[in-house]
Amino acid sequence: MRASPSPRAATGSGHPRIGFALLVLAALGFGGWGLWRAYGPQPANAADLLRQQAARIDALQQDVATLKRSDQISRQANTELQGTLAERDEEIASLRADIAFYERFVGATAQRRGLSVHELALEPQRDRRSGTSSRP
Repeated sequence: MRASPSPRAATGSGHPRIGFALLVLAALGFGGWGLWRAYGPQPANAADLLRQQAARIDALQQDVATLKRSDQISRQANTELQGTLAERDEEIASLRADIAFYERFVGATAQRRGLSVHELALEPQRDRRSGTSSRP
């Protein structure tokens, strides 16, 4: 008959409780260190640090308010600009329609030339007071 294995051989270590105890001690050590960092004494300049941080928060809040107003103004200007652009597009479309009309009126195949004067008649201007011509 074979002897049953000893408890030491089953765990692979001579002292299983020592490993567990080390693990618990490490956990307690890290927990204590965390509590010390959270609730331990603060440095001597903590009040100065808090004042600096409060001033920084105030400055950042002012920056946020300024940026919000700037964004509002930019959006309003953008909206007005889009309206102006839409009006200009309508004006351009109207002018193009006028050009198309006059091209059809003149004839699309006609050669484009400047205006020619066929006849010029000049008459002396009459003096408005006497009804006579101002030239002899």
